Amino acid sequence: MRCEGVLTAALDLLGDDVREALAHGYAELELAERVGNQVHVATALRGIARNQQRLAGHMPTSLIERSMALEPIVMAA
Repeated sequence: MRCEGVLTAALDLLGDDVREALAHGYAELELAERVGNQVHVATALRGIARNQQRLAGHMPTSLIERSMALEPIVMAA
């Protein structure tokens, strides 16, 4: 999970391969949901939302809202 999140972040910083960053974000989300790690679910959702916006040009509000709902868990971690 953590590796997928780090890859997403690194690709975000480079800004060259948004599709690959998005793929790693989805991989992090899948793993986080499978093991029930809500912190990684939230961070994966943030990365996915950011990269979907970059690709499609629209605001993925449902992903953002889902991530924001988990923010208290992230802050407590």
